[in-house]
Amino acid sequence: MALPDALLSRLCRRDLSTRIAVIDDAFGPRQYGDWLDTARDLTHIVQTLSDRGYTVLPVNPWEESVEGLPCADNPAALEGPVHIAVFLSDPDISLGLMELLAEADCVWFQPGSSDDVLIDEARERFGMVGVGDICAEVAEIRFTLPWSATS
Repeated sequence: MALPDALLSRLCRRDLSTRIAVIDDAFGPRQYGDWLDTARDLTHIVQTLSDRGYTVLPVNPWEESVEGLPCADNPAALEGPVHIAVFLSDPDISLGLMELLAEADCVWFQPGSSDDVLIDEARERFGMVGVGDICAEVAEIRFTLPWSATS
């Protein structure tokens, strides 16, 4: 999988200057035992990206905080720049949430959270789009380690 150079550059910084919004609408963690639901679990992704040194901005209308981080109730409530917006919700809900996002350098759709209409809309609004044949967490690991920088 090839990632856009600007996204790869941002991920390789691995510091607090990279602000990643993780956007979901699910009530509580998904516990279905399915790898797809695990990849789309808000708590898991927020924790993993935060542990790797990024500033993580969780968004979920049902949660006050996620992993100790304050949770915005919708993308419009986010303050400051968003470099990468990761969507975890179903495509029809992701579209509505994406419309509330003022700006982002890149929009990333986790496996199962996008469709062709949503991807086209995201490309038109934001330009750079990552699509969910690989989850953001796995891509961050695979493409930011020094030995894999040329992958």
